[in-house]
Amino acid sequence: MILPRAATLAGRFRRDRGGGVALVLALALVPLVSAVAVAVDMSTWYNQRAKLQAVADGAALASARELRIASPTSQHISRVAEAYVLGAPALAGASRPAVAASVNAARNAVQVDLTAEVSPIFTRILTDQLQTVTVRAVARVSGSLPVCVVALERTQEKALHLDKSARITAERCAIYSNSSSAQGLRVDADAVMRAGLICSAGGRFGKGSSFEPQPLTDCPAMPDPLQGRQTPSAGSCAAGAPPRIVNTNETLAPGLYCGGLQITDGASVTLLSGVYVIANGPFRVDKGGRVTGRNTSFYFRGDAAVVDFRPESEISLTAMRDGALAGLLFFEDPTAPLDRDFRITSDNARLLLGTIYLPRGHLLVDAKRPVADLSAYTVIVARRLKLSDGPNLVLNTDYAATDIPVPKGVGPGTGQISLSQ
Repeated sequence: MILPRAATLAGRFRRDRGGGVALVLALALVPLVSAVAVAVDMSTWYNQRAKLQAVADGAALASARELRIASPTSQHISRVAEAYVLGAPALAGASRPAVAASVNAARNAVQVDLTAEVSPIFTRILTDQLQTVTVRAVARVSGSLPVCVVALERTQEKALHLDKSARITAERCAIYSNSSSAQGLRVDADAVMRAGLICSAGGRFGKGSSFEPQPLTDCPAMPDPLQGRQTPSAGSCAAGAPPRIVNTNETLAPGLYCGGLQITDGASVTLLSGVYVIANGPFRVDKGGRVTGRNTSFYFRGDAAVVDFRPESEISLTAMRDGALAGLLFFEDPTAPLDRDFRITSDNARLLLGTIYLPRGHLLVDAKRPVADLSAYTVIVARRLKLSDGPNLVLNTDYAATDIPVPKGVGPGTGQISLSQ
């Protein structure tokens, strides 16, 4: 009797211990299964996030392309981004992404933010952390804006300087100051600089309201975009040759003007198409003189060869359509003495179509009325540029309105688009 009872008790013990083990195992599986469930949902979340990021990147790149051809608003950019997202493959298990896009004009960049709701399988009852996916992409266009001003001076202050009530209006192009000086770019008094992009290799000085947009500082200096241009050949001049003075209405032919060219005393002069070499003296228009030239380019050679357009003069000039100087209106000898002044004080110099290239000189614009505003385009590459008094130097970029080509290096940019975030 004792032995069978012991066997029965032992069997019950074994059954009770097995039940306990099963219970322990069941309880242990709860966190294990939960961990697996969370891991599955996290894997799904990260996978969806990666796919959404790829869509955001594509939308930002597509939107940034618009910056190369126009100056779009944030609303326009949003429409482009939304169209891209709408055309992208839908994310399985996720809502259609909400799109927020904006333009950073100062950085020439587009930012796209996408937000989508995903449907986790296991963790929705535990947390809402894995139910929303948000990504951001920023695409920047470098070099997309055409160049309209480059001040080549590398170290001195006031490489690009506006004073009094002077203005530069260059809303669809870029202005660069290469000076590393803290005041390499300076705007004083009530002057205003307005451009698509303002970039200084050094610092800037002036009120916040003096710049539209605010300048970028510490930019890389821009290499001279016209360096190495072929200079025109011309004959020599006798020492001390007098200038050609025109004081009656006349038509002049291209060629070498030893001692310079002066149009004065109310004379109205028409310049025939071609290259005018102004040697050892100024190209001066004063005392009511008027000069008109279509498809004309001017090369300045010798110590005293500069521009001097006085207040009473009237200037209407366009650059060559073809040839070695195509698109170059004024071209200073690259070996000329440093820091010579090329002056435009005319209150009627509204057509200056082409590129003004003064690699060694200063361009001083000191008029009281708009300058170059009737030009399809005007580009200035000079060692220094200063505006004083009350001119509004208007630098247009309507390249399609003229058959005068834009020299390579300063025309419409091809624009390299890249993701910066």
